[in-house]
Amino acid sequence: MRLPWPCLLLAPAAAADCALCMEPMGPGAQVRGLPCGHHFHRECIDRWLAVKRVCPSCKFDVSGRGAGS
Repeated sequence: MRLPWPCLLLAPAAAADCALCMEPMGPGAQVRGLPCGHHFHRECIDRWLAVKRVCPSCKFDVSGRGAGS
């Protein structure tokens, strides 16, 4: 599946935990940012979005079809 949001490398000052796997997103981690502003490990969010098209943190509909699609 090809997603329209880029995969980024996380800067050292931006380190946080991935809300899906609860593991740290350390410096150099590949992360994907969603239009709502939340970031997750690329692999974690890609698997999530293959099943559900909403942000796991705020339920923002990333498909553009309406809430909870």
